[in-house]
Amino acid sequence: MTCSSGYTCVAAPDPGVWSRVGYMGAPATACDTTDVMLNVYSEYEVNSALNASCSCSCGTVQGACGASISCGSSTDCSTGAVTTQFGATCVGLGGSGSVGSFRCAAHPPTWSSDGGCAPFTDIGKPPIEPDHKACVNAVEDLVACTPGSVCVREKASGTVGPCVVAAGSGLTCPGLYTQKFTVFQQVQDTRGCEQGKCSCGAAAGTCACNGGTCGTQLFPGATTCTNSTPITIPNDNSCNMVISGEAGTVANVSIRLNGFAPTQGVCAASASPQPTGDVVGDSALTVCCKP
Repeated sequence: MTCSSGYTCVAAPDPGVWSRVGYMGAPATACDTTDVMLNVYSEYEVNSALNASCSCSCGTVQGACGASISCGSSTDCSTGAVTTQFGATCVGLGGSGSVGSFRCAAHPPTWSSDGGCAPFTDIGKPPIEPDHKACVNAVEDLVACTPGSVCVREKASGTVGPCVVAAGSGLTCPGLYTQKFTVFQQVQDTRGCEQGKCSCGAAAGTCACNGGTCGTQLFPGATTCTNSTPITIPNDNSCNMVISGEAGTVANVSIRLNGFAPTQGVCAASASPQPTGDVVGDSALTVCCKP
Protein backbone atom coordinates (compact mmCIF):
# COMPACT_ATOMS: atom_id res chain seq x y z
CA MET A 1 0.00 0.00 0.00
CA THR A 2 1.30 3.45 -0.85
CA CYS A 3 0.82 6.57 1.26
CA SER A 4 -1.60 9.27 0.13
CA SER A 5 -0.39 12.65 -1.14
CA GLY A 6 1.40 14.68 1.51
CA TYR A 7 2.50 11.57 3.43
CA THR A 8 5.65 9.47 3.30
CA CYS A 9 6.37 5.87 4.27
CA VAL A 10 8.81 5.48 7.17
CA ALA A 11 9.98 2.61 9.36
CA ALA A 12 7.64 2.07 12.28
CA PRO A 13 9.35 2.14 15.70
CA ASP A 14 8.65 -0.29 18.53
CA PRO A 15 5.30 1.06 19.81
CA GLY A 16 6.06 -0.33 23.25
CA VAL A 17 8.82 2.30 23.64
CA TRP A 18 8.45 4.82 20.84
CA SER A 19 4.76 5.51 21.11
CA ARG A 20 4.55 8.55 18.80
CA VAL A 21 5.78 9.56 15.38
CA GLY A 22 5.88 13.04 13.86
CA TYR A 23 8.19 16.02 13.40
CA MET A 24 9.51 18.93 15.47
CA GLY A 25 10.07 22.63 14.83
CA ALA A 26 9.96 26.12 16.28
CA PRO A 27 7.07 27.29 18.50
CA ALA A 28 5.38 28.91 15.49
CA THR A 29 5.19 25.58 13.64
CA ALA A 30 1.63 24.84 12.51
CA CYS A 31 0.52 21.31 13.31
CA ASP A 32 -2.04 19.45 11.21
CA THR A 33 -5.51 19.20 12.67
CA THR A 34 -4.97 15.45 13.14
CA ASP A 35 -1.72 15.92 15.07
CA VAL A 36 -1.19 16.01 18.81
CA MET A 37 0.66 19.27 19.56
CA LEU A 38 3.36 19.21 22.24
CA ASN A 39 4.93 22.51 23.34
CA VAL A 40 8.27 21.52 24.83
CA TYR A 41 11.42 22.99 26.36
CA SER A 42 14.74 21.98 24.86
CA GLU A 43 17.60 20.84 27.07
CA TYR A 44 19.51 23.94 25.98
CA GLU A 45 16.63 26.22 26.99
CA VAL A 46 16.51 24.69 30.47
CA ASN A 47 20.27 24.62 31.05
CA SER A 48 20.82 28.20 29.85
CA ALA A 49 18.01 29.78 31.89
CA LEU A 50 19.30 32.98 33.49
CA ASN A 51 19.37 33.48 37.25
CA ALA A 52 16.87 35.80 38.86
CA SER A 53 17.98 39.41 39.14
CA CYS A 54 18.07 40.53 42.76
CA SER A 55 18.02 44.04 44.19
CA CYS A 56 16.80 45.93 47.23
CA SER A 57 14.36 48.78 47.54
CA CYS A 58 12.83 50.68 50.43
CA GLY A 59 9.32 51.90 51.05
CA THR A 60 8.55 55.45 52.11
CA VAL A 61 7.75 56.73 55.58
CA GLN A 62 5.54 59.54 56.81
CA GLY A 63 7.43 62.50 58.21
CA ALA A 64 6.65 65.69 60.09
CA CYS A 65 8.01 69.23 60.07
CA GLY A 66 9.37 70.84 63.20
CA ALA A 67 11.44 73.90 64.04
CA SER A 68 13.02 75.76 66.89
CA ILE A 69 12.63 79.36 67.95
CA SER A 70 14.86 81.51 70.16
CA CYS A 71 13.12 84.32 72.04
CA GLY A 72 14.01 86.91 74.65
CA SER A 73 14.50 90.60 75.29
CA SER A 74 17.92 90.91 73.63
CA THR A 75 18.23 92.71 70.33
CA ASP A 76 20.02 89.78 68.67
CA CYS A 77 17.63 87.01 69.79
CA SER A 78 20.57 85.10 71.23
CA THR A 79 21.85 86.66 74.44
CA GLY A 80 19.75 85.25 77.25
CA ALA A 81 17.26 83.81 74.75
CA VAL A 82 15.24 80.69 75.47
CA THR A 83 14.99 78.13 72.65
CA THR A 84 11.79 76.14 72.19
CA GLN A 85 11.17 73.16 69.89
CA PHE A 86 7.77 73.11 68.22
CA GLY A 87 5.80 71.94 65.21
CA ALA A 88 2.34 72.29 63.71
CA THR A 89 0.74 71.55 67.09
CA CYS A 90 0.29 74.53 69.37
CA VAL A 91 2.74 74.81 72.27
CA GLY A 92 3.49 77.41 74.93
CA LEU A 93 6.56 79.50 74.23
CA GLY A 94 9.43 79.25 76.66
CA GLY A 95 10.71 82.58 77.94
CA SER A 96 7.40 84.41 77.68
CA GLY A 97 5.64 85.83 80.65
CA SER A 98 5.79 89.30 82.11
CA VAL A 99 8.25 91.04 79.78
CA GLY A 100 8.66 94.24 77.88
CA SER A 101 10.16 94.17 74.40
CA PHE A 102 10.07 90.60 73.13
CA ARG A 103 12.00 89.39 70.08
CA CYS A 104 12.13 85.98 68.39
CA ALA A 105 14.22 84.27 65.71
CA ALA A 106 12.49 81.27 64.07
CA HIS A 107 14.89 78.79 62.54
CA PRO A 108 14.35 76.86 59.28
CA PRO A 109 12.06 73.84 59.63
CA THR A 110 13.54 70.38 59.66
CA TRP A 111 12.05 67.04 58.64
CA SER A 112 11.91 64.09 61.01
CA SER A 113 10.22 60.74 61.37
CA ASP A 114 9.65 58.36 64.25
CA GLY A 115 10.05 55.29 62.04
CA GLY A 116 12.18 53.90 59.25
CA CYS A 117 11.52 52.58 55.77
CA ALA A 118 10.56 48.95 55.22
CA PRO A 119 13.06 46.99 53.07
CA PHE A 120 11.90 44.93 50.09
CA THR A 121 13.69 42.26 48.05
CA ASP A 122 12.97 42.85 44.36
CA ILE A 123 13.04 39.68 42.26
CA GLY A 124 13.19 39.68 38.47
CA LYS A 125 12.79 36.30 36.79
CA PRO A 126 13.74 36.21 33.10
CA PRO A 127 10.95 34.38 31.28
CA ILE A 128 11.39 30.79 30.17
CA GLU A 129 9.01 29.60 27.48
CA PRO A 130 8.72 26.45 25.34
CA ASP A 131 11.16 26.83 22.45
CA HIS A 132 10.06 23.84 20.35
CA LYS A 133 6.83 22.30 19.16
CA ALA A 134 6.35 18.64 18.30
CA CYS A 135 3.48 17.56 16.02
CA VAL A 136 2.95 13.82 16.55
CA ASN A 137 0.52 10.92 16.25
CA ALA A 138 0.25 7.67 18.14
CA VAL A 139 1.92 4.85 16.18
CA GLU A 140 -1.24 2.71 16.35
CA ASP A 141 -3.26 5.51 14.75
CA LEU A 142 -1.07 5.65 11.63
CA VAL A 143 -1.81 3.83 8.39
CA ALA A 144 0.58 1.02 7.49
CA CYS A 145 2.31 1.14 4.10
CA THR A 146 4.98 -1.50 3.49
CA PRO A 147 5.43 -4.18 6.17
CA GLY A 148 6.97 -2.64 9.30
CA SER A 149 6.36 0.89 8.04
CA VAL A 150 3.71 3.57 8.49
CA CYS A 151 2.59 6.68 6.62
CA VAL A 152 3.46 9.97 8.27
CA ARG A 153 2.78 13.47 7.07
CA GLU A 154 5.70 15.00 5.18
CA LYS A 155 7.56 17.46 7.35
CA ALA A 156 6.88 21.16 6.96
CA SER A 157 9.56 23.68 6.04
CA GLY A 158 11.81 24.53 8.99
CA THR A 159 11.12 21.31 10.89
CA VAL A 160 13.11 18.15 11.52
CA GLY A 161 11.73 14.67 11.04
CA PRO A 162 10.18 12.31 10.80
CA CYS A 163 10.85 11.74 14.48
CA VAL A 164 9.92 9.10 17.03
CA VAL A 165 9.09 10.04 20.60
CA ALA A 166 9.43 8.13 23.88
CA ALA A 167 8.83 9.10 27.50
CA GLY A 168 11.97 9.54 29.58
CA SER A 169 15.57 10.47 28.88
CA GLY A 170 18.80 8.61 28.12
CA LEU A 171 17.23 6.24 25.57
CA THR A 172 19.15 4.92 22.54
CA CYS A 173 17.69 6.03 19.23
CA PRO A 174 16.31 3.23 17.02
CA GLY A 175 17.34 2.44 13.45
CA LEU A 176 17.66 5.36 11.09
CA TYR A 177 16.35 7.86 13.67
CA THR A 178 19.81 8.97 14.75
CA GLN A 179 19.39 12.69 15.51
CA LYS A 180 18.63 12.78 19.25
CA PHE A 181 16.98 15.52 21.32
CA THR A 182 16.00 15.59 24.98
CA VAL A 183 13.04 17.86 25.61
CA PHE A 184 10.76 18.55 28.58
CA GLN A 185 7.02 19.01 28.72
CA GLN A 186 7.27 21.05 31.95
CA VAL A 187 9.86 22.86 34.04
CA GLN A 188 10.25 23.40 37.76
CA ASP A 189 11.28 27.04 38.22
CA THR A 190 12.61 27.73 41.73
CA ARG A 191 14.60 30.85 40.88
CA GLY A 192 14.51 33.56 43.51
CA CYS A 193 16.68 35.69 45.79
CA GLU A 194 18.08 35.48 49.28
CA GLN A 195 15.61 36.80 51.81
CA GLY A 196 16.39 39.01 54.79
CA LYS A 197 19.48 40.54 53.20
CA CYS A 198 18.08 43.98 52.36
CA SER A 199 18.24 46.94 54.72
CA CYS A 200 17.42 50.63 54.56
CA GLY A 201 19.38 53.68 55.62
CA ALA A 202 18.02 56.56 57.61
CA ALA A 203 14.89 58.22 56.28
CA ALA A 204 15.28 61.66 54.73
CA GLY A 205 12.72 64.20 53.63
CA THR A 206 12.15 67.91 53.24
CA CYS A 207 9.74 70.57 54.47
CA ALA A 208 8.45 72.84 51.74
CA CYS A 209 6.07 75.78 51.83
CA ASN A 210 2.72 74.60 50.52
CA GLY A 211 1.97 77.86 48.78
CA GLY A 212 0.19 79.68 51.60
CA THR A 213 1.59 81.96 54.28
CA CYS A 214 4.47 79.97 55.66
CA GLY A 215 6.28 80.76 58.87
CA THR A 216 5.91 80.65 62.61
CA GLN A 217 2.69 81.97 64.07
CA LEU A 218 2.91 83.60 67.52
CA PHE A 219 -0.20 84.28 69.59
CA PRO A 220 0.56 86.89 72.31
CA GLY A 221 -1.70 86.58 75.33
CA ALA A 222 -3.01 83.17 74.24
CA THR A 223 -2.25 79.66 75.42
CA THR A 224 -4.10 77.71 72.69
CA CYS A 225 -3.17 79.53 69.44
CA THR A 226 -6.82 80.48 68.93
CA ASN A 227 -7.87 83.44 71.03
CA SER A 228 -5.75 86.17 69.54
CA THR A 229 -4.61 87.39 66.14
CA PRO A 230 -1.29 85.72 65.29
CA ILE A 231 1.95 87.41 64.36
CA THR A 232 3.75 85.50 61.61
CA ILE A 233 7.54 85.66 61.34
CA PRO A 234 9.71 83.90 58.73
CA ASN A 235 11.71 80.79 59.57
CA ASP A 236 14.95 82.30 58.31
CA ASN A 237 16.94 82.93 61.53
CA SER A 238 16.15 86.66 61.39
CA CYS A 239 15.48 88.40 64.72
CA ASN A 240 11.98 89.89 64.75
CA MET A 241 10.23 92.22 67.18
CA VAL A 242 7.15 90.44 68.46
CA ILE A 243 6.06 92.70 71.31
CA SER A 244 7.28 96.25 71.92
CA GLY A 245 6.15 97.68 75.23
CA GLU A 246 6.68 98.17 78.90
CA ALA A 247 7.43 95.34 81.28
CA GLY A 248 4.40 93.31 82.18
CA THR A 249 2.57 93.81 78.86
CA VAL A 250 2.82 90.16 77.78
CA ALA A 251 1.31 87.40 79.88
CA ASN A 252 1.72 84.30 77.66
CA VAL A 253 2.67 83.47 74.10
CA SER A 254 1.76 80.29 72.21
CA ILE A 255 3.22 79.25 68.85
CA ARG A 256 2.83 76.82 65.99
CA LEU A 257 4.47 76.16 62.63
CA ASN A 258 2.25 77.14 59.73
CA GLY A 259 2.18 76.30 56.03
CA PHE A 260 5.03 73.79 55.77
CA ALA A 261 4.28 70.34 54.33
CA PRO A 262 6.55 67.31 54.84
CA THR A 263 7.44 65.11 51.89
CA GLN A 264 7.30 61.34 52.13
CA GLY A 265 10.57 60.17 53.61
CA VAL A 266 12.81 58.05 51.42
CA CYS A 267 15.65 55.73 52.40
CA ALA A 268 18.66 54.43 50.52
CA ALA A 269 18.67 50.66 50.09
CA SER A 270 21.78 48.73 51.00
CA ALA A 271 23.07 45.17 50.49
CA SER A 272 22.72 42.98 47.42
CA PRO A 273 20.98 39.62 47.85
CA GLN A 274 22.31 36.72 45.81
CA PRO A 275 20.16 34.68 43.41
CA THR A 276 18.93 31.28 44.51
CA GLY A 277 17.29 28.29 42.85
CA ASP A 278 17.34 27.18 39.23
CA VAL A 279 15.26 25.75 36.41
CA VAL A 280 14.95 21.97 36.11
CA GLY A 281 13.28 20.10 33.29
CA ASP A 282 10.36 17.83 34.14
CA SER A 283 8.44 15.13 32.23
CA ALA A 284 11.33 14.42 29.84
CA LEU A 285 10.86 13.09 26.33
CA THR A 286 13.49 11.57 24.05
CA VAL A 287 12.96 12.62 20.45
CA CYS A 288 14.94 10.82 17.74
CA CYS A 289 14.73 12.13 14.17
CA LYS A 290 15.95 11.10 10.74
CA PRO A 291 18.70 13.55 9.70
